[in-house]
Amino acid sequence: AQLAGVIGHEMGHTYMQHAAAQATKEGYAQVGLGILGAILGGGVAGALGRTAISIGAGAYFLKYSRQDESEADHVGALLMYEAGYNPQALAEFFRKLEQEGGSRGPQFLSDHPDPGNRAQAIAAIIRQLPPRQYVTGNTPQFQQVHDLAIGRRPVSEQQASKQRGRDQGNDDGSGGSPQLPPDRDPMPSGGWRTLDHSAFRLQYPDNWQIVSGNETSDVTIAPPNGLSQNAIAYGAIVREFEPESDSIDSAMHELEDQIRQANPNLRIIGHDEPITVNGLQGRSVDMTGTSPLDDTDGHPLRERDWLVMVPWQPGRDIYMVFVAPDRDFDRMRPAFEQMVRSFRLRQ
Repeated sequence: AQLAGVIGHEMGHTYMQHAAAQATKEGYAQVGLGILGAILGGGVAGALGRTAISIGAGAYFLKYSRQDESEADHVGALLMYEAGYNPQALAEFFRKLEQEGGSRGPQFLSDHPDPGNRAQAIAAIIRQLPPRQYVTGNTPQFQQVHDLAIGRRPVSEQQASKQRGRDQGNDDGSGGSPQLPPDRDPMPSGGWRTLDHSAFRLQYPDNWQIVSGNETSDVTIAPPNGLSQNAIAYGAIVREFEPESDSIDSAMHELEDQIRQANPNLRIIGHDEPITVNGLQGRSVDMTGTSPLDDTDGHPLRERDWLVMVPWQPGRDIYMVFVAPDRDFDRMRPAFEQMVRSFRLRQ
């Protein structure tokens, strides 16, 4: 029943078009853009990128609002009821996650914040529905699938890597991350173009392009072939973030915690540093992780990321993540810094 509840809850998000709404919110999708979420690759960008790239750019940054969660709970509870499952199992699932994940809960809870009084709200929905008999225990069909899954032989990482290589069209099935084609230099050209976003204005290299998002949503900007394995290898992500605290320091720490939850391999270098972005007192920090790109020997490159956050409106901040393999980051940093200098918020 809890599995049915999770499926119903996610179907609720789909039915209510929450992903589409997030993708069109000015600035926010909060995922992202390359570092967090994604989390397709092993680095920051991979973590950011999955949500941003998959719905319009990592699954991390698709963070639903508490209102979204309430609506998904409501739809999910109705779907469970119609299917013969007790909707209260949905509340039990989230309660179990909270107990297993400690005070902050696991990553699923950071993407799906508690709307408050979830169990009571679902109980109120049930009271409005006609009484009925619910499925108890596991159905024979579920048990059959469960036994099949338990009986499957585990797949080794080497086998999985070979399968990924076949899926990606590598003749040798090596499964390694592809290199960027040598004829598509990702380095900034020195020229600039301007993005007029509904929430901000930003300059970016004129040989780069907007690969995800638009003037009213979170944005991922990258050079040609700057994406690898659905993660950003070179480029920048700009997104909105809705922290629980109004303090810029607390908001920065909250975002860093979410990034680390999304990607345990990510490491923060040093401490948050004050940064002034056109008169706004923000914060910045460097990070390191694993790039979606490999070196010539097939080993993953180290990735470096620069996270910059600035306050925007009460309860809303905007952050930028600049991404590149560590070997190229210093050469790209002047362009990243120019992008920050050009950043202008619309009030």
